[in-house]
Order: sequence, then C-alpha cells, then structure tokens
Amino acid sequence: MIFTAMNKRLCLFLSLAGLLGVSHANSSDEVTLLYVEHPAFHSDKQHDGNIEGLIANPVKQAFLQAGVTYKWQEIPVARQYQILQDSQESACIVGAVKIAEREKVGQFSHPIYQSRPIIALSRADNQAMTDGGKLEDTLRNPKLVMLAKQGYSFGKFVDDSIARFKPKTEPTSAGMPSMMNMLLYKRADYFFMAEDAFGPLTSSPGYEPAQFKLSHFSDMPAGNMRYLWCTRKVPEATLKKLNIELDKLFRKG
Repeated sequence: MIFTAMNKRLCLFLSLAGLLGVSHANSSDEVTLLYVEHPAFHSDKQHDGNIEGLIANPVKQAFLQAGVTYKWQEIPVARQYQILQDSQESACIVGAVKIAEREKVGQFSHPIYQSRPIIALSRADNQAMTDGGKLEDTLRNPKLVMLAKQGYSFGKFVDDSIARFKPKTEPTSAGMPSMMNMLLYKRADYFFMAEDAFGPLTSSPGYEPAQFKLSHFSDMPAGNMRYLWCTRKVPEATLKKLNIELDKLFRKG
C-alpha cells in the first residue's frame, strides 16, 4: 500500500511537471510582433490593444489560422532593428520591405501585402513640389529638404536614388503624424510614403487633406511587397505554417 501511494504521488508529480512543460513550450512559441503606430498599416485606433490596418489585419488572420500565438509591442524603429540583430527572442517586425542588406539578418516571411507606389507628401502651398516628374528631379533640387525617417527603406529604387543624388535631409525618428506637423511647420519640404497611407493619415484628428498634396513620379516602380522580418529564434516550422496562411490570404487580395 505504501508503494501504491508513493506511485500515485509520483504519477501526479510527473503529470504536473508534464503540464508545466507543455505550458512553457507553448509560451516560448509566442511571437512578439514589433510595430510603430501607422494609421494605414498598423494602428491601435481605439486605444484598446487591438491593432488594425492594411497590414495588421492579414497578419492577425494568418497567426490565428496557423494556430500561432502572438502579442503586439509598439517600440521605436531603432530598437526593432536591435532586436532583429540580437536575435535573442522570437519576434518579427511587421510590414518590413525586403532588401538585400536585411536578408543577411533574420528571416523573411512570404508577402503579406503589396502597397501602392511611393509618392512624396508635401504642403499644398509648396510650389517647388510638382506632380508627374522623375524622382531624381526632386532629389537633385537644392532648394528642397527631405524629411528622412531613420532606418526606413522605401525599396531598392528609392533607396538607391537617395544614395546617389544625396538630397538635403532633415533626420527624424518621429512617427507619421509628427512628420506631417514638421511639414506644416516648414522644417522640411517632403517625405516619402506609400500612396495608400495618405487617406488614413489625413483623416486623423487635426489634419485636412487640403493642407497637403501628393507628388507622383513617372519612373516610380510598382509598390513594395511587405513582409514579416523575423529573428532566427522564430522556428522554421512556425514560419512555414504562417507562410501557408499568408499565401492563401495574399492570393485572395
């Protein structure tokens, strides 16, 4: 009887240990989704922790359908890149543009979303900003100052053009709403963004579409594909499951 009682206690202990082990494994599979507030792509519009947007929505759906747990974390871009480089946690930057330099760090998912082509946003009264010209005409204009979001990529064509023509820049780590204020206060003349971001941005409180104008470029390629850019800590099997669901969602458009 003593032996039986001891066996029961041992079985109970092992069962609890097993449950704890499963719980720990599940929590370690959780992926942290890194983002900055962006009214069009990923935004906590209701301030309730529910992140929504053109990129956030398919990401949430893919994680749900793949059975992968996740949590959102809003942190500055520079800190996001540090997390990718350190690769000490299971995390992904949401909506990243894939370029050769980034492929050396971490791993990319399949496409989430294709944004519209890059445009320049400026004040409506800025006559030096024109519509329909070549990108280099704007970048080479010595009278224009580009508001440069630190750490951002606008795709190979724009990135290479900026590196080649070296426009005057005003560096910033601010979010989109603050950047719009910087235009209105004439700290810079323009900044680049995907065209599909314009509507949600100017619908934010305190702004009117009539305050701004868009400059399209005749030589601008198609819009950038957006991806999850993940640390190496995200298991290959997890990324594979997510890719299957992302492919389905991307085909649906």
